[in-house]
Amino acid sequence: MCILVGADTTVVCVTDLSGSQCWVTYYEYWDCSGGGGGTTGGGSSPPPGGGTPPPPGPQPQISIVSISDENPGNPMLQVSTSNVDFYDLYINGGFQNSISGSTTNVILPSLDPRSGQLSRNSTLELMAYNNNGQANASMSVDRPSSQPSTQQGMYVRYYDSSQGGLITREVNMTRSLTTLVIYTNYSVQTSGARNGRVFHWSVEDVIGWDGFHPTPSWGSFYYMSSLPVASFWDERPCGARFAGPANQSGLCADPTSFAFDGQASATAKIPNNGFAMGDPNYTPQIVPNEITVNP
Repeated sequence: MCILVGADTTVVCVTDLSGSQCWVTYYEYWDCSGGGGGTTGGGSSPPPGGGTPPPPGPQPQISIVSISDENPGNPMLQVSTSNVDFYDLYINGGFQNSISGSTTNVILPSLDPRSGQLSRNSTLELMAYNNNGQANASMSVDRPSSQPSTQQGMYVRYYDSSQGGLITREVNMTRSLTTLVIYTNYSVQTSGARNGRVFHWSVEDVIGWDGFHPTPSWGSFYYMSSLPVASFWDERPCGARFAGPANQSGLCADPTSFAFDGQASATAKIPNNGFAMGDPNYTPQIVPNEITVNP
């Protein structure tokens, strides 16, 4: 006569922010060593497999292959998995969602520094599970800021009217362009165009001059040549200043836009008839009328 005998029991429990889950595995074998009864010749039969519990199943494996920010609004992780039932995404320790173990591309929140989740230095973690255990993979997102700046000379010729006739005046000005940018760096390799690498947040465009000259009335616009669709931001009067001449006039803008891969530079340009100084009946000459900053 044979009976079913329990040999071992294994319990695996996993606890995360979404709760706890446990898997119980029972190991059993048939014992036919009772003698007489239903056996022939009073002998016994060894239990199948020698009564040894089977080895545990394969552990889950997960790794982050690369990240793509070709679309900065929805950067994407490329993930490699093996023996994974599902995995969870955490950002800075906060649970985001559960993902099927067969999924190899994970869409992340926007890289826009104003959006919150990835606006500053962040840690991303993937926790993978199956009935035999768990595994994890992680990466970091670094968001340093910088204020690249450039200065150049700007020659201005303007005109004043007097009783003696038209007077031509000249002044050598200094123009300064400073932009606040937020960079995006990763601890894993990237794939595709790096359109999320440089974010232009704000810009200060200032002209300065020494001597007794009237304050010009001027305008300028800011643009990034790398963008596939032409985008221009009109600058507005502001109190921006730089270490330089005693007399200054400043304009500011808030592009809040990513520069596309390959060309992170931006230009501020004074349009035709965008600079008035002296007699309003005569148009001043300015050279050059644009300035470019390279983050």
